[in-house]
Amino acid sequence: MKTFNFFIIILSLLALNLVEFVLCQIPTETPKAPVNLIPTTIGTITTQPATAIPDTLAVPKGHNFAFLLYASGNQQYKCITNQWLNSGADAMLINDVNDIQQHFDPAFEVAHHYISSTPIYGGNYTWDSLLPTDNSQVVTKFVDSVNSTQSNAIPWEITAATFRKEGGRFSNTSYVLRVNTNGGISPPQDQCGVQFIDGSTTQVQYTAEYWFYEGPLPGTEQPAQPAAPSSPSKSNGHSTNSIGSSQLGWVAIVGFISVGVIIF
Repeated sequence: MKTFNFFIIILSLLALNLVEFVLCQIPTETPKAPVNLIPTTIGTITTQPATAIPDTLAVPKGHNFAFLLYASGNQQYKCITNQWLNSGADAMLINDVNDIQQHFDPAFEVAHHYISSTPIYGGNYTWDSLLPTDNSQVVTKFVDSVNSTQSNAIPWEITAATFRKEGGRFSNTSYVLRVNTNGGISPPQDQCGVQFIDGSTTQVQYTAEYWFYEGPLPGTEQPAQPAAPSSPSKSNGHSTNSIGSSQLGWVAIVGFISVGVIIF
């Protein structure tokens, strides 16, 4: 009986090892987003939200709301002589954070936002498309900002395009608003030079909405042409200005004098 039980145990162990071996041979893949959910375009929200925009951030006339994107990333700060300096930003953007089927994952990210180290015509706020069928890019420069509606968030701001790369959604972008920000503010001032040594950098997570407007590249709009001065109307090459009664009187007097000279 003991020998029988021993063989049963051995066979059970062999069976378990065999099952484990078979399972290890089955290839496993990282879960991917369903094909029908993978974004094929940038900016699916094309109606401007009802969020009140301060006058300081008002986009000039002639530039229209095109779409918005949701961003999640980091604001970068550098400690210089006991002062925090914003040294850049890096964020990924998706079409709709309110869609439960989307989230900040490479499968759903449609654009990359960062601060370029080499300005283009004075701008270094950069947005690159991440879609394989869209090669567009827009670079903007800072225009103005206002404090966020939340005390622990970076300011709202407006930037103007200085460069646009053709080939997709960002090709006609003229202005970009950063609104509805959360987080991203620098660490406490007293930590710079104490907890963080001079020259060190740190990153602070933030989220925001970026609103994209389309129109002429700022600075290239044609100014309104002044109205041309009015000129007397002409008919058959001759002026048709009317002759006043006083002018007719002088004509008559000159005529009488001329007749008198001829008679005498």
